[in-house]
Amino acid sequence: MAGKNLTTLKEFIPGEKVSNDEWLEVIKSAEENLQMDLAELKKLPDFEIWLGRIRIWLENILQQGVLSPNDRVAAGDLLGKLGDPRFDESCWFLPAEPLLGFVQIPSGEFWMGSKDDGYLASNSTYYMARYPVTVAQFKSFIDSTKFIPGNPDCINGIDNHPVNWVSWYEALSYCEWIGDRLHEFAEKRRPDINLSLLEKEFWDGIKNNRLKVALPSEPEWEKAARGTDGRTYPWGEGIDPEKANYKETGLERTSAVGCFPQGNSPYGIVDMSGNVWNWMRSLMGKDLENFEFNYPYNLKDGREDAKASAEVLRGMRGGGFPVEPRRATCIFRDGVPPNGRDDADGFRLVVTPV
Repeated sequence: MAGKNLTTLKEFIPGEKVSNDEWLEVIKSAEENLQMDLAELKKLPDFEIWLGRIRIWLENILQQGVLSPNDRVAAGDLLGKLGDPRFDESCWFLPAEPLLGFVQIPSGEFWMGSKDDGYLASNSTYYMARYPVTVAQFKSFIDSTKFIPGNPDCINGIDNHPVNWVSWYEALSYCEWIGDRLHEFAEKRRPDINLSLLEKEFWDGIKNNRLKVALPSEPEWEKAARGTDGRTYPWGEGIDPEKANYKETGLERTSAVGCFPQGNSPYGIVDMSGNVWNWMRSLMGKDLENFEFNYPYNLKDGREDAKASAEVLRGMRGGGFPVEPRRATCIFRDGVPPNGRDDADGFRLVVTPV
């Protein structure tokens, strides 16, 4: 009977050894109770206690990477339906972290492209979003602005899944909106002597317009994905279903962000390979078979022209859930018309120097 496990779920204790059977029992508890309408479930005694505990258990399944990929994906879906504590509703469902989910990528040199035709590039310090933009985050934008998306299915997924079915123009509109929200947020923040230097630099940069929210450039995406050692995938070499949601994982759909912690990049960025493609601000050219804009990456050759015509392809990186391994690498470059959209097309944010 739904609701019978509300009072029996024990509290999660960090560091305590947990068997696979105990992890699976958590998923079972969530599945059984969610057979009841959530509004009715909330009326049951001890619902708040159960909810607080089940969220922590499910979150730890994802963070620790326990169980099989399919079980983790099921746990991620349940967490999305119950309210994912990794995200802050009061901050437009951005991650509940000091920088709202942005991770510093330090300045320095890194290898860009393949071993054969790549080159040694360099970057200034910037900040990459830990997660792709989620359904809940995009819903927040639509609810606030009354924006009408080209495909309404983009907000019909589970809240903690990456948003999909979005065009480059729609991704850009979200960037501009959330950039304004972060600027207002930074202006209203009270000075805090306990802020770390990293936090202070980030929020002062946004407040004083030294930093802006944007779609990533190809170099920004690639360094955040692979680090400095020229690895093929965010985690190193070789790919398997423990590390990413791609064709051979067999899901044939998006998964909650962060279900594959073994696939995190050197900087702790998740889902850089698989799940959904990431729109770039970089142009590729008009010919998919022969890109006009290649390496070395030149900021002055027009490849970051935000007003380029819809005939010019915009970059896509990372691969999505339907792709084969070669398209999920850190070096595979794709190009898509900016008004295109697909069930595996999503995006993530970068905070970059103006």
